[in-house]
Amino acid sequence: MSSLSPPSRRRARVVKLSEFLRTTRYLKPGDVKDGDVLEIVSEGAIRPPSESKLGRETFEVDVRLPSGEVKTWTVNKTTLKRLAEAYGDDTRGWVGRKVRVAVQTVMVMKEPRQAIFGYPVVTEEEARAQAIRQFLEDVRKLYPERVEASFLVDMMRKVRGIQATPEEVARAAGLRLVEEGGRRYVYFR
Repeated sequence: MSSLSPPSRRRARVVKLSEFLRTTRYLKPGDVKDGDVLEIVSEGAIRPPSESKLGRETFEVDVRLPSGEVKTWTVNKTTLKRLAEAYGDDTRGWVGRKVRVAVQTVMVMKEPRQAIFGYPVVTEEEARAQAIRQFLEDVRKLYPERVEASFLVDMMRKVRGIQATPEEVARAAGLRLVEEGGRRYVYFR
């Protein structure tokens, strides 16, 4: 029997070599289209400059495409900032979260290239909590230690149009709500 024996009788899946040759584990702009929603499936990792084509540290995270395929996405800093703002600084909390993508042309080393930008997909509740946290960051500059709760929620309603109870505000930002001398205060420390 020669070393080039015929394939076994079981049916093999039809393979198109053009698809096989362009397959990579890394996410490329051609793998997605504007508006696709990807699911983050790993906490990601930082790749050192010595291992990066770009010669600098990069952040990579595994994502599930709408097709179900899992690819590794080298996330740009703009997208990383958006994801950290929406989902937090600890990437372990990103697993299972969704990201809507857009493919845009950017200049890389004076050459136009396609890049994937991501936008967090958040629930209304998450968006509301984020709006409260952002408002509190602004208020913290004026009142670094504490602020009276009724004043805070009134200011939040008038300035940002956010209706919230003091309990909801404290819970959204992980702050203490304390009663002192008949008044309630939100403590930033």
